[in-house]
Amino acid sequence: MEWNKENIALLIEHFKEKRELWDSTSVHFKDRNKKHDAWMDLADKFDTERSVIEKKMRSLIGQFQRELKKEELTSKWFGFELLLFLKDKNKVSSTKKVNPQEIRVSPKKKPQEIRFSPKKEKNKTFDSLEAQIEAYGTMKELHTERKLRDDFTIFGEHIACRLRNLRDPYTIATVQNQIHNIIFQAEIGLYSGGASTSYNSFRSSNSDPASSPHTDI
Repeated sequence: MEWNKENIALLIEHFKEKRELWDSTSVHFKDRNKKHDAWMDLADKFDTERSVIEKKMRSLIGQFQRELKKEELTSKWFGFELLLFLKDKNKVSSTKKVNPQEIRVSPKKKPQEIRFSPKKEKNKTFDSLEAQIEAYGTMKELHTERKLRDDFTIFGEHIACRLRNLRDPYTIATVQNQIHNIIFQAEIGLYSGGASTSYNSFRSSNSDPASSPHTDI
């Protein structure tokens, strides 16, 4: 996969649409199945493997973090503005409520002198986001290590992802039936050299009316 500027910009755009991967306020943020489907959909869009997409996004988010820490007012990196949605999503509201338990009275001052010390909140936007992507990928890798991952497994996941994108039940049932038929034909040797000839001969003999027994009335 060649990650030129055009492909990177397109990846960020698609990633932004998958809020379950980065937005902790999303109703699907903790849904592992939704996240898995989202990563697989991104991989399908770029015709590559999920691990390649995750690795690239971790790299981009890491670069974005480094750009934010610089003292320069504007970043010269082309992907900076494209990823600003990660910064904006976790801005702390200036009107946040004060927890009553966080009110502390100074013993050396008059009782009416109450000092409010709001708890400092860590900015979870960047440090945690990259960790979440990496942690989720690690958990999935540990889970799938117990299975045999080969070309057939990857292809099966690819087909499953594409089937999930279909919305019409009749279309889904038809596609599944066609897949079963193709596999059945392959199992009986329809697609192997010599076996296909014998299979066609078998079909012809069974479909020939002259070969079928009949009784004259």
